[in-house]
Amino acid sequence: MYAMATLITLFVAGGGALHAIFWAQTLRREQKTAQAWAVILLALGLLPLAVYLVLRPY
Repeated sequence: MYAMATLITLFVAGGGALHAIFWAQTLRREQKTAQAWAVILLALGLLPLAVYLVLRPY
């Protein structure tokens, strides 16, 4: 059960990070690159939190 929940969490968080990366690549370089990096770092930063929330003891 924990393994399935972890896999689902990793899939969702990884998908969010990939979406942020691809979205950032579609931006023109003149646009807000810092905002794109913020989205990427936020998506990657939420991954450990999501794993913790799934694996925390009840």
